[in-house]
Amino acid sequence: MIAYGDLGLGATLVNIVSRFSKNSVTAEKKHICDNIVSVFFLLCTISIFLILILSFLKFLFIEDGYISIVWACLLVAFGIPLSLYQRILFGLQRSHLSNAWSTGGKLISLALIWLASKHLVSNPIGFLIILLGTPALINIIGSLHTIHTIKVDFEIKISNSRPDKVLIKKNLRTGLSYFVLQLVPFIEQGMDVAILSIYASSVEIATLDIHSKLFMYIPALVSVAAFPLWPAISKAYHEKDNVWANNIIRFAYFGTITVTIVLSSLFFINSEIIVTSWVKKELIISESVKLALSIFAVMSSISLIQSILLNAKNLVAFQAKFYITYIVILIIIKIFIGSLLGIQGIVWAGVVGISTRVVIMEIMSRRMLKLTNEK
Repeated sequence: MIAYGDLGLGATLVNIVSRFSKNSVTAEKKHICDNIVSVFFLLCTISIFLILILSFLKFLFIEDGYISIVWACLLVAFGIPLSLYQRILFGLQRSHLSNAWSTGGKLISLALIWLASKHLVSNPIGFLIILLGTPALINIIGSLHTIHTIKVDFEIKISNSRPDKVLIKKNLRTGLSYFVLQLVPFIEQGMDVAILSIYASSVEIATLDIHSKLFMYIPALVSVAAFPLWPAISKAYHEKDNVWANNIIRFAYFGTITVTIVLSSLFFINSEIIVTSWVKKELIISESVKLALSIFAVMSSISLIQSILLNAKNLVAFQAKFYITYIVILIIIKIFIGSLLGIQGIVWAGVVGISTRVVIMEIMSRRMLKLTNEK
């Protein structure tokens, strides 16, 4: 959970940074830089707080057997503000640079671990420091390069900006909304396992879990392909290029529905063969559950495109409030349905739930966007 220690603050900058343009007036560029500095200040505060708490636990309560875990958490906490540049590059539609820095850091750390294992005495904590510390150092270089890029490309210095109380409060509220959106899927998965454990055996749960992971590769693939559209759509709406943005959204929906239906159909037909090859054991589920997983994969992918649009339109708090209500109602329904129909009931309840969520979100978001445009 400490990996989510930034409380969604990095995501708050995507829409803001996407507005960067050489043609922007100086005041707008300054406002964007003020937001970056304010978010960085918040992340540094969170990082220092986590480091102090973990250090306190390390020296007073943690037994020697858990020291490696504490060191890992300390290094992750240290790196929280250092990875902000990746969100900035994403907002600038330069994800390839962000991915290059991130991948480079991981490859260098793995190479250093390999060298250390060949020439030095085995030291788990030392390996941890190399594994997590090296990407942190690479992130420092990446951050400095990003600051230089903004200075050269947009003719403004981030170093001239200072944290702003109003922006800190605003970004913190927005960040918490993103944090809720990040947590809800994990809460839903965890509750599914807890509910299934009441009505199904461990073998049935494991079989369903493996098949679910297979089908959920579909929305994961859509996520990789579609998420770069977020800053592009946000920038288009900011520049009043609504026709282009709407065309891209329609294309994204059409492409997502087409690709996911084809993939989910292939998985529906061949899932047992794939799973058997994967785990070297025959794990069979009913046709009804496979159909439910196929539909769920398609609807999850559609929901992802929907979220990208709503994120681009800054309707984040609306999504967070809706998701909190949705997850509470869905858990109650799954518990009730599970007591009557078992695994099939729980899985199909999830399908009905996400389908209903997509429809209601579409209706409500259209209404909110209409009201926003009228203002």
